[in-house]
Amino acid sequence: MTEYTMPDGLPSQRQRLLDVFAGRKPERVPWTGDLTYWQAGRAAQCTLPERFQGPEGLTRLHRETGTGRTFYVRSVIKGRRDPDLFDYQETREGDRVHQVWSTPAGELRAVVRYTADGVSLAPIEWPVKSLADLEAVCVWAEGVRYEPSYEGFHQSEQEWGDTGYPFMTVSRTPLAAMVATWAGVETFTYLAMDEPSAMERVLRRLREAEDPYWKLLVG
Repeated sequence: MTEYTMPDGLPSQRQRLLDVFAGRKPERVPWTGDLTYWQAGRAAQCTLPERFQGPEGLTRLHRETGTGRTFYVRSVIKGRRDPDLFDYQETREGDRVHQVWSTPAGELRAVVRYTADGVSLAPIEWPVKSLADLEAVCVWAEGVRYEPSYEGFHQSEQEWGDTGYPFMTVSRTPLAAMVATWAGVETFTYLAMDEPSAMERVLRRLREAEDPYWKLLVG
Protein backbone atom coordinates (compact mmCIF):
# COMPACT_ATOMS: atom_id res chain seq x y z
CA MET A 1 0.00 0.00 0.00
CA THR A 2 1.23 3.50 -0.82
CA GLU A 3 2.62 5.38 2.18
CA TYR A 4 1.55 9.01 2.53
CA THR A 5 4.00 11.22 4.40
CA MET A 6 4.26 14.92 5.16
CA PRO A 7 7.24 17.10 4.07
CA ASP A 8 8.74 16.69 7.57
CA GLY A 9 8.79 12.93 7.11
CA LEU A 10 5.92 12.23 9.51
CA PRO A 11 2.91 10.22 8.33
CA SER A 12 0.13 12.34 6.85
CA GLN A 13 -3.34 12.54 8.34
CA ARG A 14 -4.49 10.30 5.48
CA GLN A 15 -1.89 7.68 6.37
CA ARG A 16 -2.82 7.78 10.05
CA LEU A 17 -6.44 7.11 9.16
CA LEU A 18 -5.49 4.29 6.80
CA ASP A 19 -3.32 2.79 9.54
CA VAL A 20 -6.30 2.74 11.92
CA PHE A 21 -8.53 1.11 9.29
CA ALA A 22 -5.85 -1.54 8.66
CA GLY A 23 -5.58 -2.38 12.36
CA ARG A 24 -2.17 -0.75 12.78
CA LYS A 25 -1.28 1.68 15.56
CA PRO A 26 -0.37 5.10 14.13
CA GLU A 27 2.40 7.13 15.73
CA ARG A 28 -0.28 9.56 16.93
CA VAL A 29 -4.08 9.69 17.03
CA PRO A 30 -5.50 11.09 13.75
CA TRP A 31 -6.86 14.60 14.32
CA THR A 32 -9.79 15.43 12.06
CA GLY A 33 -12.40 18.14 11.91
CA ASP A 34 -15.07 19.63 9.65
CA LEU A 35 -13.90 23.16 8.84
CA THR A 36 -16.63 23.84 6.28
CA TYR A 37 -18.67 25.74 8.87
CA TRP A 38 -15.73 28.03 9.69
CA GLN A 39 -15.12 28.61 6.00
CA ALA A 40 -18.80 29.30 5.25
CA GLY A 41 -19.24 31.53 8.32
CA ARG A 42 -16.22 33.67 7.51
CA ALA A 43 -17.32 33.86 3.87
CA ALA A 44 -20.78 35.06 4.95
CA GLN A 45 -19.11 37.78 7.05
CA CYS A 46 -16.80 38.69 4.14
CA THR A 47 -13.76 37.98 6.34
CA LEU A 48 -12.54 34.76 4.70
CA PRO A 49 -8.92 35.10 3.51
CA GLU A 50 -8.60 34.61 -0.21
CA ARG A 51 -6.25 31.63 0.20
CA PHE A 52 -8.99 29.72 2.04
CA GLN A 53 -11.74 30.30 -0.52
CA GLY A 54 -13.31 27.52 -2.58
CA PRO A 55 -12.55 23.77 -2.54
CA GLU A 56 -8.80 24.32 -2.95
CA GLY A 57 -8.85 26.87 -0.14
CA LEU A 58 -10.60 24.41 2.16
CA THR A 59 -7.90 21.82 1.49
CA ARG A 60 -5.25 24.48 2.16
CA LEU A 61 -7.01 25.40 5.42
CA HIS A 62 -6.90 21.79 6.60
CA ARG A 63 -3.26 21.44 5.62
CA GLU A 64 -2.13 24.69 7.28
CA THR A 65 -3.98 23.92 10.53
CA GLY A 66 -2.90 20.27 10.58
CA THR A 67 -6.53 19.18 10.67
CA GLY A 68 -7.37 15.96 8.87
CA ARG A 69 -10.45 15.50 6.71
CA THR A 70 -12.99 12.71 6.88
CA PHE A 71 -16.38 14.39 6.46
CA TYR A 72 -17.76 13.71 2.99
CA VAL A 73 -20.58 15.79 1.51
CA ARG A 74 -20.94 14.40 -2.03
CA SER A 75 -23.50 11.60 -1.94
CA VAL A 76 -22.58 8.23 -3.45
CA ILE A 77 -26.27 7.40 -3.94
CA LYS A 78 -28.60 9.47 -6.11
CA GLY A 79 -32.36 9.44 -5.66
CA ARG A 80 -34.79 10.20 -8.48
CA ARG A 81 -38.55 10.68 -8.46
CA ASP A 82 -41.11 10.91 -11.23
CA PRO A 83 -41.33 14.67 -11.93
CA ASP A 84 -44.97 14.27 -12.97
CA LEU A 85 -45.84 13.02 -9.49
CA PHE A 86 -43.33 14.65 -7.16
CA ASP A 87 -41.86 18.11 -6.80
CA TYR A 88 -39.85 20.10 -4.29
CA GLN A 89 -39.63 23.87 -4.34
CA GLU A 90 -38.14 26.46 -2.04
CA THR A 91 -38.33 30.23 -2.13
CA ARG A 92 -36.42 32.70 -0.02
CA GLU A 93 -37.91 35.79 1.57
CA GLY A 94 -35.37 37.72 3.59
CA ASP A 95 -33.87 35.38 6.15
CA ARG A 96 -36.65 32.81 5.67
CA VAL A 97 -36.89 29.91 3.22
CA HIS A 98 -40.30 28.48 2.36
CA GLN A 99 -40.25 24.79 1.43
CA VAL A 100 -42.96 22.79 -0.36
CA TRP A 101 -42.97 19.03 -1.03
CA SER A 102 -45.68 18.00 -3.53
CA THR A 103 -46.73 14.34 -3.58
CA PRO A 104 -49.71 12.30 -4.82
CA ALA A 105 -50.80 12.17 -1.18
CA GLY A 106 -50.77 15.95 -0.71
CA GLU A 107 -48.39 18.79 0.06
CA LEU A 108 -46.05 19.36 2.96
CA ARG A 109 -45.05 22.92 3.81
CA ALA A 110 -42.30 24.20 6.07
CA VAL A 111 -40.38 27.38 6.87
CA VAL A 112 -36.76 27.62 7.99
CA ARG A 113 -34.79 30.70 8.95
CA TYR A 114 -31.13 31.56 8.52
CA THR A 115 -29.32 32.16 11.78
CA ALA A 116 -27.28 35.30 12.42
CA ASP A 117 -24.15 33.81 10.84
CA GLY A 118 -26.00 33.40 7.54
CA VAL A 119 -24.90 29.75 7.29
CA SER A 120 -27.11 27.54 9.47
CA LEU A 121 -30.86 27.10 9.14
CA ALA A 122 -33.32 26.81 12.02
CA PRO A 123 -36.84 25.39 11.51
CA ILE A 124 -39.70 27.62 12.56
CA GLU A 125 -42.47 25.58 10.91
CA TRP A 126 -42.18 21.81 10.47
CA PRO A 127 -43.59 19.89 7.45
CA VAL A 128 -45.52 17.43 9.64
CA LYS A 129 -48.13 19.15 11.76
CA SER A 130 -50.64 16.33 12.29
CA LEU A 131 -51.17 12.61 11.73
CA ALA A 132 -52.69 13.35 8.31
CA ASP A 133 -49.35 14.67 7.02
CA LEU A 134 -47.56 11.36 7.61
CA GLU A 135 -49.02 9.72 4.51
CA ALA A 136 -47.36 12.33 2.31
CA VAL A 137 -44.04 11.66 4.06
CA CYS A 138 -44.36 7.93 3.37
CA VAL A 139 -45.34 8.43 -0.27
CA TRP A 140 -42.41 10.84 -0.74
CA ALA A 141 -40.03 8.21 0.64
CA GLU A 142 -41.58 5.38 -1.36
CA GLY A 143 -41.47 7.34 -4.60
CA VAL A 144 -37.68 7.56 -4.86
CA ARG A 145 -35.55 5.29 -7.05
CA TYR A 146 -31.90 4.93 -6.05
CA GLU A 147 -28.81 4.55 -8.21
CA PRO A 148 -25.08 4.60 -7.38
CA SER A 149 -22.91 7.63 -8.14
CA TYR A 150 -19.28 7.35 -7.07
CA GLU A 151 -17.74 10.06 -9.24
CA GLY A 152 -17.98 12.65 -6.48
CA PHE A 153 -16.30 10.38 -3.96
CA HIS A 154 -13.29 9.83 -6.20
CA GLN A 155 -13.17 13.55 -6.95
CA SER A 156 -12.98 14.33 -3.22
CA GLU A 157 -10.27 11.73 -2.71
CA GLN A 158 -8.20 13.38 -5.44
CA GLU A 159 -8.81 16.92 -4.12
CA TRP A 160 -7.96 16.06 -0.51
CA GLY A 161 -4.68 14.29 -1.23
CA ASP A 162 -2.71 13.67 1.98
CA THR A 163 -5.04 15.73 4.20
CA GLY A 164 -7.44 12.88 4.87
CA TYR A 165 -9.70 10.14 3.58
CA PRO A 166 -13.38 10.68 2.69
CA PHE A 167 -16.01 8.73 4.56
CA MET A 168 -19.33 7.91 2.92
CA THR A 169 -22.10 9.64 4.82
CA VAL A 170 -25.46 7.87 4.95
CA SER A 171 -29.04 9.00 5.25
CA ARG A 172 -30.76 9.41 8.60
CA THR A 173 -32.68 6.49 10.03
CA PRO A 174 -36.48 6.84 9.81
CA LEU A 175 -36.70 7.77 13.50
CA ALA A 176 -33.96 10.39 13.23
CA ALA A 177 -35.46 11.76 10.00
CA MET A 178 -38.88 12.06 11.60
CA VAL A 179 -37.43 14.12 14.46
CA ALA A 180 -34.83 16.18 12.59
CA THR A 181 -36.45 16.62 9.17
CA TRP A 182 -40.18 16.12 9.23
CA ALA A 183 -41.89 16.65 12.57
CA GLY A 184 -39.49 18.01 15.18
CA VAL A 185 -39.23 16.72 18.74
CA GLU A 186 -42.50 18.13 20.10
CA THR A 187 -44.86 17.01 17.32
CA PHE A 188 -43.18 13.62 17.03
CA THR A 189 -43.48 13.04 20.77
CA TYR A 190 -47.20 13.84 20.79
CA LEU A 191 -47.83 11.64 17.75
CA ALA A 192 -45.85 8.76 19.24
CA MET A 193 -47.75 9.02 22.53
CA ASP A 194 -51.22 9.59 21.05
CA GLU A 195 -50.97 7.32 17.99
CA PRO A 196 -48.28 4.71 18.73
CA SER A 197 -49.61 2.08 16.30
CA ALA A 198 -49.89 4.57 13.46
CA MET A 199 -46.41 5.94 14.11
CA GLU A 200 -44.98 2.42 14.20
CA ARG A 201 -46.54 1.69 10.80
CA VAL A 202 -45.11 4.92 9.39
CA LEU A 203 -41.59 4.18 10.61
CA ARG A 204 -41.84 0.66 9.18
CA ARG A 205 -42.87 2.02 5.76
CA LEU A 206 -40.02 4.52 5.82
CA ARG A 207 -37.55 1.77 6.70
CA GLU A 208 -38.79 -0.52 3.95
CA ALA A 209 -38.66 2.33 1.43
CA GLU A 210 -34.94 2.72 2.16
CA ASP A 211 -34.03 -0.96 1.78
CA PRO A 212 -32.81 -0.43 -1.84
CA TYR A 213 -30.63 2.46 -0.64
CA TRP A 214 -28.85 0.33 1.94
CA LYS A 215 -28.46 -2.59 -0.45
CA LEU A 216 -26.64 -0.31 -2.87
CA LEU A 217 -24.31 0.92 -0.11
CA VAL A 218 -23.32 -2.56 1.07
CA GLY A 219 -23.26 -4.03 -2.45
